[in-house]
Amino acid sequence: WQRPDWDADKLMAQVEAAVASGAYSYPRWSHAPLPPYQGFSGDHRVRSWQRVAVARRMGLIPAPTQCSVCLKRTRRGHLHCEDYSRPLDAKPICVGCHFALHKRFENPSQWLAIVEKFGRPNSWFKTLGMVKAVNGRIKPRSVR
Repeated sequence: WQRPDWDADKLMAQVEAAVASGAYSYPRWSHAPLPPYQGFSGDHRVRSWQRVAVARRMGLIPAPTQCSVCLKRTRRGHLHCEDYSRPLDAKPICVGCHFALHKRFENPSQWLAIVEKFGRPNSWFKTLGMVKAVNGRIKPRSVR
């Protein structure tokens, strides 16, 4: 997914410059407001999505074709961003794994089964926390 020379900061600067020059514009978010996630507001998440969308239109980020969790090939891949301050570090993920990942606080057993089944050494998703950040603070969740 990410080349060895991947530099998210450099790519972000290219996106910002392209938007500032008028060559590209941020797409409008026409869906319901996003809830906060891991200490990032819904508005921050939308701004991150907009930057990723421009980067994809510019050809800086390829369309996701394989889930980085279960390795399933997909034509409808998503990009998951755990740290919305670095949106261009998003990871390709299939719809099923993405849903389970976001629901890991409410249904930890489903997510933990996915991690157990597909976790490989150095897998990015193996390091995700099982506690929910609320208003920038960690809110512990008990594992069911």
